[in-house]
Amino acid sequence: MFGIIFDIPADITEEELKENIISPIKILKTMRVNRTQEGMKFPTRRVKIVFDGLEVPKEVTFGYTKIKVKPFVAPLLQIQPFRTALQATKLNLRKMWNYPRQQYKMQQGTIRKLQREP
Repeated sequence: MFGIIFDIPADITEEELKENIISPIKILKTMRVNRTQEGMKFPTRRVKIVFDGLEVPKEVTFGYTKIKVKPFVAPLLQIQPFRTALQATKLNLRKMWNYPRQQYKMQQGTIRKLQREP
């Protein structure tokens, strides 16, 4: 499970954090959250921690400081409004409903043409 901690100085590396954080749940990995600006990445004061298991501890100890841990929720990548989704669904249904009818009408037309030609 992922957790996130705040206010960690940017000069502390991920390896140092992993070695020096004391937690009741085993830490598998630490990753610093980076901010991208004009194509360049800048480290922030937030660190994402991967814990072993499905639980996130309420706090961890780094040095002599207790730091609160919040569950990490990934940001949404894309949101599609309901109206747009509904319109897309209706459009797809229309395509599905009309396609067999058009195909059937085409078949009916060719059959009628074939029947008319002696």
